[in-house]
Amino acid sequence: MAVQPNLIEVTVWYRGVVEGRLARQVTNSLADAAQAEGLHVQAFDNYTDLPDRVYVPCRSYARICPEPIAEPYTYVNSNPSLVVCTDAALVKGCNVLKGIEPGSTLLVNTFRHPQVILDLIKDLPQNTRLMKVATIDAGIAHQPNTPQGGIEGSTEKASTMRTAAVLLGAISKATGIVSLDTLTNKAPAAAEAISYGYEDVHELLNPNYDPEDTASEAAEFGRRLKVDLIVPAPEPNGVQEGHITGNYRLLRPVVDQQTCTACRICWISCPDACITVAGSKAGAGASGDANAGQTDDKISVDLRYCKGCGICWDICPLQCIKPTDELEFADGMVRITYSI
Repeated sequence: MAVQPNLIEVTVWYRGVVEGRLARQVTNSLADAAQAEGLHVQAFDNYTDLPDRVYVPCRSYARICPEPIAEPYTYVNSNPSLVVCTDAALVKGCNVLKGIEPGSTLLVNTFRHPQVILDLIKDLPQNTRLMKVATIDAGIAHQPNTPQGGIEGSTEKASTMRTAAVLLGAISKATGIVSLDTLTNKAPAAAEAISYGYEDVHELLNPNYDPEDTASEAAEFGRRLKVDLIVPAPEPNGVQEGHITGNYRLLRPVVDQQTCTACRICWISCPDACITVAGSKAGAGASGDANAGQTDDKISVDLRYCKGCGICWDICPLQCIKPTDELEFADGMVRITYSI
């Protein structure tokens, strides 16, 4: 539970490098609008999330309170009542509901119905505290992006402004944290996009919501790593559990086994050695099982480590590897809990 009464904590999950600016536009603009309504605010990033790595899950935060905020130097939101995901695949790869307050709202940038998102998070132990799921097609997700984050190689793009504005309008409608009038008055140039988000957001009440669920967080959900002074190196051509990064993935490589000739170009080119050729003893199959390397498939992909970087489908001479939206699959992604 939040340590300060009436404190609203907002957590925005985003993809490192390509969506850093977008996340800050949402948190900063939300804080600016709340401040204009006479509330006390904070907006900040979680610097432990390594935001300089492409597509790594990261977080930005805002806090809104009618009284002065008592803990100005705690750089994390432990009990958000609003969670925003700039990319829908984040709900598969992360425990985005960790620590949520009873009665919380989850807003996801996607064209899909909220029921699809609700189905993807039904395994999370905190889902009974979630009162509402909302979705809005704010754009920019799954498009090739130049880095936008105020870091090396980044650029500014007007498209992030519109995406942020749509998300802000959806936040206003789904939660009432700030009013539509305040948002449009603060950003008159983005008024049309803000209004679109407000009018077009889809909302769904969670049928599993339990307003009496005030239990403290259960044991850490997801993968835990034991920290030792001496960490054993992985065997040659083997796997290393500590390097699982499958939750970076937006698009999944799907192999047309009939077209594939097992030329091994993708196997040679994969930077994370995710690909196994039939008959190989190393690697794992698409199930994520370390013993699944021996399959009838010519090529298989270990989805625990695949980041969806796109090298394999770009380099395949027969185009038999197709990039497919990760949310088309109910499984195949390791959900990782971020402890900080």
